[in-house]
Amino acid sequence: MLILNIGHDQSNRFTTEPGAWSSEHVLKAVHSALEGTKAEVTRVKVDQSDTEETTVIYLRGAELNEIIDTIDSLADSLMQDCIAVYCTETDTGTLAGRYGDVWGPFNTDYFLV
Repeated sequence: MLILNIGHDQSNRFTTEPGAWSSEHVLKAVHSALEGTKAEVTRVKVDQSDTEETTVIYLRGAELNEIIDTIDSLADSLMQDCIAVYCTETDTGTLAGRYGDVWGPFNTDYFLV
């Protein structure tokens, strides 16, 4: 299973007037991005991180390497620096997206499940 953490706040790296997406908008974008992949959304919840409202998406049916490009594109479309992704089978995570490296390595201390 893959778990995604997608913040709602838009990054100022994409726009000069960042706002925040609704959880409904984020979920719609996820479904649209995953169309045509083997990934299936099995659970969704909205939680509050230390900095912003975050949609937590649980996926099954696809390996990370099969959909990493899709997640990178999703991060861009939602104006996110990155999307945190955790793989339960391998107990590993990554920050997918154009600016993931700016945030440093994946850290489970900041990951919502």
